[in-house]
Order: sequence, then structure tokens, then C-alpha cells
Amino acid sequence: MKKRLTVCLSKIVFGAIILLPFTAISHVESWTVLIYGHADHNLTSAILDDLLEMEQVGSSEDFNIVIQLDLNTKKILRHWKQRNNIDSKKYKGVNRLLIGEDTDGMKFSFNSKILESLSEDNNMDDPAVLKDFIKWGMAKYPADRYGLVLWNHGGQFVGYGGDTQDASLKHGQGLTTQQIRSTLTEALTGTGVNKFEFIGFDTCLMGGAEVLGDFSTLCDVFFACPELDYGDGWDYGATLNYLKANSEVDITEFARAEVGFWNAHHGDSMDQTHKVHAAYDMAKYDAFAQSFKSFSEQLKLYGQAGGEEVPKLRAEATHYSVSKSSEAKSSTHFIDLGDFAGRVAKAPVNADLKLASLNLVQAIDDMVLAKATGSLRTHVSALSIAYP
Repeated sequence: MKKRLTVCLSKIVFGAIILLPFTAISHVESWTVLIYGHADHNLTSAILDDLLEMEQVGSSEDFNIVIQLDLNTKKILRHWKQRNNIDSKKYKGVNRLLIGEDTDGMKFSFNSKILESLSEDNNMDDPAVLKDFIKWGMAKYPADRYGLVLWNHGGQFVGYGGDTQDASLKHGQGLTTQQIRSTLTEALTGTGVNKFEFIGFDTCLMGGAEVLGDFSTLCDVFFACPELDYGDGWDYGATLNYLKANSEVDITEFARAEVGFWNAHHGDSMDQTHKVHAAYDMAKYDAFAQSFKSFSEQLKLYGQAGGEEVPKLRAEATHYSVSKSSEAKSSTHFIDLGDFAGRVAKAPVNADLKLASLNLVQAIDDMVLAKATGSLRTHVSALSIAYP
């Protein structure tokens, strides 16, 4: 009997040894998502909905939603205190919060606590303020994986931001994409992190060829809209819940999920017809850049030789920065690069330009992981370029 017991025990122990490695490799990867809540301007009221969405997800031991929030407290409505639990007196200046979970079961009540309060002198258009937030967030909430969302207005190559300093300025100066690139590079120095898993602009117009170049080495996936965002922005509830529940997800799979959530979140009239949002694979950026360079060189040569087709093709290409349907056929400064290149390829141009155009279309398609488009934009590549 004793011998039989020994045999049974040995089988149990051996079984445990076999199972042990599988237990050891089971690992929940931690995330810190940093959100630069740059809302001290006419969009102050818009960020409230996003804060409430974030709190429906909430942070946990392995998942941190960290926001630096700057509001125009003169734009905070009276009912925010009664209905949403947001007191304008507490939100003066710049505040840092770890978004907590919904503690009272009321989705319109915001209960996350302010961790640190900074003075209004911390202008969110100042690169040093952005850098300090990134370094603070990564040091206070270290994680295996990091994402960054830049929330505000976007103006394509012109840049991002606009801090009115509690309405003391008519227009904030903003940040150029080159400034943001330098700032993020400096912020990551010494952290042991080379780049973010993703960087997203929750803004208008930042899905441009000029913009991507400044972020190509700073993230694996870049999210942006080449068109105006007609109001609803990111779906933080669905997007962050997905990431929280799937912490080990491949970043390209997450990219496709985010675009799907964004698409479902945008259903107003202009969204139905004109919305465009995309996720870009930065591993494919260099191939795109080379194709774009070749296309540009051939287009220039064609123009120098007469290039009679170019003005017509540019006019017929899809235009971005369309604020209302009555302007849908009006010319703007921004066009869809892939749509334009595709039209050039079909035009009676020389063989070298035709080939360069086709190669560029393919390179953009390879770089765009996923895109959400309105019914009148299904043909676009989802990458803009400034072409006045």
C-alpha cells in the first residue's frame, strides 16, 4: 500500500513539473496609456464625454489610464458639478489623474481623483510641459507596453494644439510635429523604452504624409484622421476595454480593432458620407517614403515637360478638410495622396510616371493597416498630403 502511494505521488509530482512551465509563462502584460488632454479652448466641453468613457473602463493593477488635463474653466458649465461631479474650482490649472473605475455606478458622474495639480503657467503648447508629463507618467506607472494619445485640434503640417490659458489668449500657438517628435525622443531617453506601441492623434487632419514622417520611428502604429473629425473622436470605452481585456494582443490586431470601434462611434450625417480614420503601420513607412520620393521626382519631370494633366487630376482627387456637405466639391489645400496617384496612373502620362504612381499606391495600401470611411470616401487611400 505504501509503495502504491509512492507511485501515485510521483505521478502527481511529475505532472506538476510538466505543468509548471506553462504556468510560469502565463503572463499578463501591463499597459500604461498616456493621454495628453489638451482641452483649454473651445473643445473643453467635448472632453467630458471622453473622461466618462475612460472611467467606464478604469485603471487596474496592470492597466493604467493616465491623463494630463487642461480645461478652460470658464467653459465649464454649471451643471457639470451637480450632474458630473466636476467642480471648476478644482480643475483650474493643469491636473494629472489616474482614471479610476466607476465607483458609484453612475456613468454620468466622474469620480477619478486628481493626483497632482500644476499652475496655469504650464502651457500645454510648451514642449517642456509635454516632456515632463511623459517622463512623469512612465516613471510613476511603469509598464511592459505604452501608448500615447494626443487630444486637441489638429492642422496637418501646421501642427497640433492651441492652449488659450483659460481664455486669456484668442488662439494658442500650438506645437509643430517636429517639436513633438523632438520632445518625445527626449522624453524616452533614459527610460529603457525606444518607442511607444502606438501614438494616436484624437484630432482632425493629422493623417498626412508630412505628419507620419515625424512619428515613423517613435511608434509601431500611428492613428490619425486625414479628414476632419466631425465630433465624436475616439471611442475610449470600447477601445480601452478591448486593450485591457487583451493585454498581450499584437499591436496590428489592436490597430484594426481601434479603427472598427472608431467607425462604429461615428454616425452623424457628415460621418456617414465623409469620415476617414486610419491606422498606419510604421514598419512600412520607409518603403512608402521611397516610393513617394520616386513619384515626386517623376511628377516634377512630367511637369517640367508640360504636365498638362496634373492640374485636372489634382482638382479631381478627393479633397480633405471638408466641413459641410455643401463644400464637398470645393477645392481645399489637402488631397488624398493615394487617390491622386491612382488617377495619375490611369492618365495619359509617360511610362516612368505611371509606374511610380502604381508603386506609390501599393506602398500606401501596404502601410494602411485599417481604415474607416464614409459612403462617399470608400475609394480613398486614407493618407492626405498638402497640395495647395
